[in-house]
Amino acid sequence: MFFDFDNDGWPDLILANGHVYPEVDKFHLGSGYQEPRLLYHNNGNGTFSDVSATAGSGINAVSSARGLAVGDLWNDGQLSVVINNVYARPSLLVNRSPSHNHWIAFKTVGTRSNRDGIGAKLTVKRAREL
Repeated sequence: MFFDFDNDGWPDLILANGHVYPEVDKFHLGSGYQEPRLLYHNNGNGTFSDVSATAGSGINAVSSARGLAVGDLWNDGQLSVVINNVYARPSLLVNRSPSHNHWIAFKTVGTRSNRDGIGAKLTVKRAREL
């Protein structure tokens, strides 16, 4: 899934995998049933760098994963990841990456039947430089 883990405006990439056949381990084919997660940082020039090795134990853990979801679970601007693992508890990867980048959140409020403001359009204008 693409997501911007460091709020630099460029979508990064996380992968959670696992072989589909548990029996693959006994045949030693170079691929195991449980596989490590992968995290790629978007360099902003059309290329990605593999940062999995330095991303922490949550990324380096192996599992047989089948899906993941990304969201700002604590409303702090940091996107975290929940991974669904086969025959195991889900994994929560809390984003603690140091970032000096900023984020902004808007809460749209509708009227009458559209209380969540779904479909609202926002216009943002930047004031002059400080």
